[in-house]
Amino acid sequence: MQNMLLEKVEYQIEETPRGTWRRFAYPTGGLFAEFRSHRQLWGLPVLHYTRGICPETGRRIVARGVVGVGRLATGVIAVGHASFGVIAIGQLAVGLIFGLGQAATGAVALGQLAIALLFGAGQIATGAVAIAQIALGNGPRPVRPRPPRLEPRPRRPRGRRLLQGVGHETPGTLIRPRQTSVNAGSQETRKTTPLKHFLLVSWLPAFHIPSG
Repeated sequence: MQNMLLEKVEYQIEETPRGTWRRFAYPTGGLFAEFRSHRQLWGLPVLHYTRGICPETGRRIVARGVVGVGRLATGVIAVGHASFGVIAIGQLAVGLIFGLGQAATGAVALGQLAIALLFGAGQIATGAVAIAQIALGNGPRPVRPRPPRLEPRPRRPRGRRLLQGVGHETPGTLIRPRQTSVNAGSQETRKTTPLKHFLLVSWLPAFHIPSG
C-alpha cells in the first residue's frame, strides 16, 4: 500500500479575477478546497477559505486572513467551528470585541456559554450586564426614589392668638365679648354673662327663708 503523503499531490488550480482555488478529490469521495484572494492587507489575504484535510500534511489548514473562514479560522473576522479574532463566530468563538457561538468570549458575547466583560447573554453568562438563566454580573443598580421634601410648617405664635378684626375692627386686635343691651320701654336691661349667672344661682340656697 502506497503512502499518499510521499506521493506528489496534483491539485486542480483555478485562477479567478478575485483569487486562486486549489482543490483535491480523494478516492474515498472526500474533498479538499482552499481559496486565497489576490488582494492582501497587512501581509494577509483579504479572504482565506479552507475545507477538508490537506493531502500534503494530513491535517486541516487554519484559515488565516482579514476574513478567515474554515473549520479552524483566525483573523479580524473569523468564522469557523473554532474561531479566534476581533470578531469571532462559531461553535467555539474567542473574540476580542464580539463573540457569537455556543461558547463565546469577548467584550460582548452571545451564546449558550457567554463569557463577556461588558455584556453577556445566553444560558450561562457573565459580564457587567448579564442576561441568562444563570447570570453573574454587576448589572444596573435600581435607582431608589428620594423621599419628597416636607415643607416646614408655619410656627404658631405663642401666647394668645391674634385674631383678625371683623367688620370695622383693625387686624391684629383682640376681640372681646361685648355685653348686648335690649331696650324694653324706658328701662335698659343688660344680659348677664354665663359666669355671673352661675354665681347667682349657686348663692341662692344660702338665702333660703324657712317657711312658718
